[in-house]
Amino acid sequence: MKKYIVLALSLTLLFPAASFSAVKKPASKSVIVKKPVVKKPVVKKVVVKPTPTPSPSTVVESPKVVEPTPTPTPTPTPTPTPKDLTFSNITENVDAIAFNVFSKYQSHMATNFQSSIKVNTIIGPNTVPVNKNSASAYLIGSKIFQNFKQPDEVFPIYYTFADKEWAKNQVAIRAGKNIADFQFGYSCPNASRCWDASASITLDWKAIAHFGASDPGGSIHGAELNGEIQIHEFTHSVSFFQLKPNKGNYYNLTPDWYGEGHASFTGKLGASTSFAEYTALRNEAIRRNGPGPDIKDYRPENILRFYESFSKAPEVSAINRYYLYTLGWSTIEALAAIGGIDSPMNLFVETANGSTFKQAFKKTYGIEWESAAPILAEVVSKQYVQYYP
Repeated sequence: MKKYIVLALSLTLLFPAASFSAVKKPASKSVIVKKPVVKKPVVKKVVVKPTPTPSPSTVVESPKVVEPTPTPTPTPTPTPTPKDLTFSNITENVDAIAFNVFSKYQSHMATNFQSSIKVNTIIGPNTVPVNKNSASAYLIGSKIFQNFKQPDEVFPIYYTFADKEWAKNQVAIRAGKNIADFQFGYSCPNASRCWDASASITLDWKAIAHFGASDPGGSIHGAELNGEIQIHEFTHSVSFFQLKPNKGNYYNLTPDWYGEGHASFTGKLGASTSFAEYTALRNEAIRRNGPGPDIKDYRPENILRFYESFSKAPEVSAINRYYLYTLGWSTIEALAAIGGIDSPMNLFVETANGSTFKQAFKKTYGIEWESAAPILAEVVSKQYVQYYP
């Protein structure tokens, strides 16, 4: 609040005092003595103008009362209802898949489940991880698999190219010698391109994963920033964990497109805090790779050829593996839209218990794989040909 100082000025009018002395009359003459004229001081009167009284004809307006503009009541936006999808109607409702799946995911994560997984982060001596709070991603991944047995401890190992041999040793100490040498080869080929990852189980059934980190100025994958890559790799460890207590090659129990597609599916969901974020991640995946000469195009018949090519382990596919993370992911997303978030892992549990992939598929989804494959191929094709006709 501003303070105003009012100065009161007092004018003091000083008047000269008149002095009179006695005058003696001479004896012989009569002298007329004129009296001095004493002028009276002029005192100025302060004229105070009276406040004019309004004449009867003057109209005095009353102050106007301004009424506030009423706030409009917002019309509530109706919450969309996800469409139920089945093998019978999914090809006609491809645009409903994303919202269906994300709604299922939100319901799945709205439980009171609290993960107790212990995250033991190990960082190389020359390494600065891109994601400095990856432990939270493991908590999300653990909750995604709340209905399945899972490791109670995880060892995420972060390294740069300079720390590559150090990282190999860290994995060997916990999971066995040379267990991940092949994966280290493609994960971190040089200092500026070192961002891939791989996962497994330790000798005492803990989860373990190694994550490359490029030198400053090098390439960075978006999945490193939001926890997607941690949840992706944790999915592999949880899948392996379903074999406990019997160690084995879990990866060959399902087709390659299934295992990588499932990990990509959970990674994208777990990294999304809103439907808008999930939509952005799935759009990036669909647009990521145009069809190369190996797959020719994204018509349904070539999607079917993709399924078949990656279903012949240990035979190496002639089609590039990067389609596992796009076409494989879209296939798992469609299956989850039909069967629920847990359905891909339910199928894997069946294979861990001795079923073949096709037997487990029939038990999980109620349809033969041979009947489902053309439907899924058409669903996937529709999403990719709009960008790569």
